[in-house]
Amino acid sequence: MRFRFIVLSKGKPGREAEFADWYANTHVGEVVALPGVLSGQFFECAMIRKDGAGHGFTHMAEYECEADSPQVIADELNARQASGRMKMTDAIDPGNLAYFFTPVTGRITK
Repeated sequence: MRFRFIVLSKGKPGREAEFADWYANTHVGEVVALPGVLSGQFFECAMIRKDGAGHGFTHMAEYECEADSPQVIADELNARQASGRMKMTDAIDPGNLAYFFTPVTGRITK
């Protein structure tokens, strides 16, 4: 099955540049190296459409995946983080959100 892995995140105050550098130049590549992850891209928030109480996320990562289930990717990601095979940083705010989404429709284009 194909699905998307979306992560919303931000750096710790005063360490935003360090966080963004690590994410763009280390972490995305390490996640894409996981079996079943086909591609990945790191984004910076350009605009917030609606004001209101939010989490203040400044970045998003999107990964295209194909595996028997999202749990397969989550398990491997967790195992690599726990074992140190994936380089993590303490510059990331621990309140990030990570979601796996499966398509409801086919891709709609013009």
